[in-house]
Amino acid sequence: MTEVIEATAGKIRCLPIQAKLKELLTAAADQCGIDVVRVISGGQPAKGTPGRRTGSTRHDLGWAADLQLEIGERSLSFVKTADLPFFEAFVAYASQLGATGIGAGVDYMGPLTLHVGYGDEAVWGAGGKSVTAPKWLRDAFAKGKARRDEPLTSLDVSTETPSPPPPPNIKHVVVARSGLNVRSGPNAQASIVGKLPAGAHVWSAPGDSTNEWWRIDLQNDGLFDGFVFAAYLTPA
Repeated sequence: MTEVIEATAGKIRCLPIQAKLKELLTAAADQCGIDVVRVISGGQPAKGTPGRRTGSTRHDLGWAADLQLEIGERSLSFVKTADLPFFEAFVAYASQLGATGIGAGVDYMGPLTLHVGYGDEAVWGAGGKSVTAPKWLRDAFAKGKARRDEPLTSLDVSTETPSPPPPPNIKHVVVARSGLNVRSGPNAQASIVGKLPAGAHVWSAPGDSTNEWWRIDLQNDGLFDGFVFAAYLTPA
């Protein structure tokens, strides 16, 4: 059974989410094999009433939540190929259950966080615009919306039998004496976006290599920072 944890103490939007929304999140996540839905931004006072609030009215009185999905003790990231089907399934189920406002995007709240709630029907990404919403998000929302009159178990998604979470990122150390260029693409002609000193630590996930070039994550946070020539890395 999925657990919904409201980790909002000290946040501006620290009010509890509505019981109806909590039930929706639990049911959608339970269908996908998600262990924990961690709410990191919950409810806030209604506009025009006393109390701290920020942003749009969607979060007013707990009718929306910004959240992250966890399996085991790991937060899933929709930029990781193995994790994306869980987000697609969760959004589709949430939409089928009646969620009308869903937002996500690397440039919006990063690769771990979704907005799910009620209010005017909309799907959005960076800047609150529908055109910036990732295609997977728009498609998953539409799939769920099309089946709102059908039983929940009828939704055909790829994680009805969830695959195990992917292995953790692998830590490497830079062994280039004069430093290692970070490039925007997996080739020596791509522009240089940074340089790592000898001894610097980087992370890469299995499957992130492209021939001799590896896509790297400098902070092990699920965000990728560029490509480096793999010959100058060794396991840390």
